[in-house]
Amino acid sequence: AAYITHPRGVSFSERGRLQLSSIYKWYRKDFTSDTRGLLGYLADHHPEYADRLRSYDGGIDYRYDWNLNRADATAPPVTARSAAPSQ
Repeated sequence: AAYITHPRGVSFSERGRLQLSSIYKWYRKDFTSDTRGLLGYLADHHPEYADRLRSYDGGIDYRYDWNLNRADATAPPVTARSAAPSQ
């Protein structure tokens, strides 16, 4: 639950758009079969956003900070929208 309650896992933009870690897109089947179920799962584990997640009916931005995988944790953040790094 610690990752879900961290802004890296679940947050809302200043305009109210839901921002989720790309992990929830890549591994959605591990959590649920559809978006509504995913929002319910996240609401069950994120008390602060529970009502907002259950009633959310907008688009979702999926993001992932690839620097989390780097050995050099002092590097500035690099984010990408739902894309794996090219290798």
